[in-house]
Amino acid sequence: MKLIRTFHPVGFGAFYTEKHIDPTSKQSINVVYDCGTLHNKHYIKDAIRSYFKQGDYIDLLIISHFDIDHIKGIPFLMDYCNIKKVIIPYIPKEDRILFVYSQEELPRYAQLIIDTQKYFGPTTEVISIKSIEQENQSDNPDHKTKISEEKGEHDKSEESLISGSRIKLPSLSNWCFIPFNYDYSAQVATLKKILVAQGLDYDQLSSIKYIKSNYNSIHKAYKGLANTNETSLVCFSGTLSQANSARRVTLNHVFNPCNPSYMGLNCLYYGDANTSKIGFLCHLQNRLKGYYNSVQTIQIPHHGSDKNFNIHILQNPSNQISVISSAPHKKYNLPKPTVIKDIQSTGSIYINVTKDPKSKFIEEGYY
Repeated sequence: MKLIRTFHPVGFGAFYTEKHIDPTSKQSINVVYDCGTLHNKHYIKDAIRSYFKQGDYIDLLIISHFDIDHIKGIPFLMDYCNIKKVIIPYIPKEDRILFVYSQEELPRYAQLIIDTQKYFGPTTEVISIKSIEQENQSDNPDHKTKISEEKGEHDKSEESLISGSRIKLPSLSNWCFIPFNYDYSAQVATLKKILVAQGLDYDQLSSIKYIKSNYNSIHKAYKGLANTNETSLVCFSGTLSQANSARRVTLNHVFNPCNPSYMGLNCLYYGDANTSKIGFLCHLQNRLKGYYNSVQTIQIPHHGSDKNFNIHILQNPSNQISVISSAPHKKYNLPKPTVIKDIQSTGSIYINVTKDPKSKFIEEGYY
C-alpha cells in the first residue's frame, strides 16, 4: 500500500489527512484527523476542496477534542464528503450540555457534541473513547471492560471503547489506529464541583434551560480553570508489523532540501494533549505497547505550547520529524521558542505548518 500523509496549511488549527492507496486497484482509504482553524473559514474550506472531490468517502474521521480550531470545518466537511466512521473523546451524556454551554463559541456546534450520532446520521458509525479514569465506571451499558483488538463495521449506534483499542479499516490489513484518552472529561467534573460550591444545583447541571439561565456564572467559572487546552484524544496511526515498519519516505522539498531518507511511516497525533501531566506518558506507553517505540512522526501538542509540551515525547531514537501547526493569532503567541529549541536539541526535524500554502507538509511512503 502507498501512504500519502498531509499536514494542511489552515493557520492556527489542525487538518491532517492520510490517503492509503492500493497500487493494484488504485482504490484509496481516506482518514482525517481534526478539521478546524481559528482563522477565516476559507482556509479550511479551500483545503478540503483542494484535497477531496465532492462526494468522496472519508473512511475515518478522528476528532481529538471539541475546540473551535479543531472542529470549525466539520460542518462543511460533512456536507462536502461522505463520512463512514467517527472517533471522538468520550464525555458522559449528562455532562455534554454543560460542556457545550460553558464555552463561548461551542453552542453553534451543540448537536455535534451533545448527540454526535444524530449529527452525522445513521449511516455513520460513531465510537467514543473513554479516559483512563472512566474505565472502571459503569455509567454506560455499552462500556467495554477489555481492550478491543479489532472493531468491526456492523454496529452504527454510538458506543464506547477504552483507550488502547486497536481500530482497523477494511482493506488496510497491515495498518491500525490506536486512540488514547487520558482524562478528557476531567475538566467538566472540576467545573461541576466549582459550580456547586458557588451554590448551583448539581442535579440541574444537565438542563439546557438551567444552564442558560446561569450562563454568566458558568462561563466565568470555566474561564477560571487553570488550563482549558490540556485535554485531547491522542491517536497512533501506523503499521501492524512493527519489525518491518520502516519504508522510504519522501519529504516535502520546502522543508527538507536533502535527499529523501529511509524512515518509517508511523505517526502519533497528539492534538492538544498535555503531555507534561504526571502519569500521561506512562499510561500512553502502556496502552500503545511496542507501537510507541515505532513512531517516527509526531504532531507536537497544542500548536507548540510550552504548557502542553514534554521533551520526553521526543526522547525516542526513532522520532525524526516534529510537526507544529500554528500561525500568528491575536489570542495565542505560538509556537513557543523554548519548544522549538527543545525539538531541535533532540535532532528531530522541525516542521512548522502555517496558513501559507507553501508550508504544506507531505509524507509519502509504502508499507
